[in-house]
Amino acid sequence: MSSHRDHSTTDPAIGSLAYPAITAACALLVVAAAELPRLPLWADDYGSTLVYSAFALYSILAVLLLRWGWRSRPTIVSTSRAALSGIGSGSFGNPRP
Repeated sequence: MSSHRDHSTTDPAIGSLAYPAITAACALLVVAAAELPRLPLWADDYGSTLVYSAFALYSILAVLLLRWGWRSRPTIVSTSRAALSGIGSGSFGNPRP
């Protein structure tokens, strides 16, 4: 059984949270990268299993937040000038004389 969800339409209430989620996830990943050199020091103080497990969990959650925000962005529908002005097939599908 597949749990694939169609992301072509996004609830407007959820879509408005997409860009703050992307921003927060990027900030979390920047902080993780900045603190990466200190991990061995923390591992010596608190134990390597705890520190590296917490860092992995933190990183995974930040990536999942980024993925959720990216997939929840509102769809921007672009219309070309040709479609708006009726060039080609004419207005409302009627050919031009």
